[in-house]
Amino acid sequence: MTQLEEPWLVELHKEWISCKGCEEGVVEYDFGVIIRDLLSHKCNAADAVKKIDTYYWDRSLDSGPLFKYHPDVLGGVQNILYEIILYMAEKLPYNDDRQDVLVQLILELQNIPARPVKAWNGEDRFAAADGMFPGCLDNHWRGAFPGNVSRDQLAKEPLRVKQQFDEWVNISSFIARCMEHRIEVDFPGAGKYQSIDICNGLREEHPAGIERDTYVMVAAQYILLALTFIDDRVVAFTAKQGAMNLGRDKFQLWGAKLAQLANDGDLRPDVKAAVIEARQKLVSLHPEFFEG
Repeated sequence: MTQLEEPWLVELHKEWISCKGCEEGVVEYDFGVIIRDLLSHKCNAADAVKKIDTYYWDRSLDSGPLFKYHPDVLGGVQNILYEIILYMAEKLPYNDDRQDVLVQLILELQNIPARPVKAWNGEDRFAAADGMFPGCLDNHWRGAFPGNVSRDQLAKEPLRVKQQFDEWVNISSFIARCMEHRIEVDFPGAGKYQSIDICNGLREEHPAGIERDTYVMVAAQYILLALTFIDDRVVAFTAKQGAMNLGRDKFQLWGAKLAQLANDGDLRPDVKAAVIEARQKLVSLHPEFFEG
């Protein structure tokens, strides 16, 4: 498979670079090309962010950067950047190293210093990565969640259902990486992603098949990729509150469910491998919780 045939690149071109109305000088196209070059390893995250920063400020006007270059003004331009990043996080497989490249891009974006701009009510300060990411991330998390899939849907549209489940695993993997790097962990509700999705995967009962495989895989990805963040939220926080047993009990519950799933012959092989690895990582972090 040549690079031009890689599914992620096809999707990026179709949605952002080659779509109707997209050409050089159009925000969607220009940001799409930067993300393409980054994911093709033609530049690193720091270089990509320099291009993004330059793109904002080389076009700055008295009223602020890019205000006259997009119908939704500044907020729309910021939103497009994050929409492309999160779109690719859904399309890149959960175990693709390019997921880490996207996370590094977010980290670099957050390091861009704010600069003064002239606003209608006086001088203001603006950073290219200012404030849009949490809302965009939350929207994609909500939008990717597949909900309950009926047998009729599975029978009529198996490929579409599989794609939806795959993209949910992919975006969950990306969110887990972001949480582990402490990206946007302080905004309201930041801890809900892993709390809800691990609970759905390890505490809820799902019928054997693609639905259960996906729920379990999402839970495993959070444990594999964001365990120190989860440990801070679950164990360290409850210990500070004088309720150490709550964190320990939750880890023990997860460990027991993962052990049960590891012996389940109905799980897909890659899901079972992730379950086994997740339990090993859980136990190695707090062996004292699993002794005796």
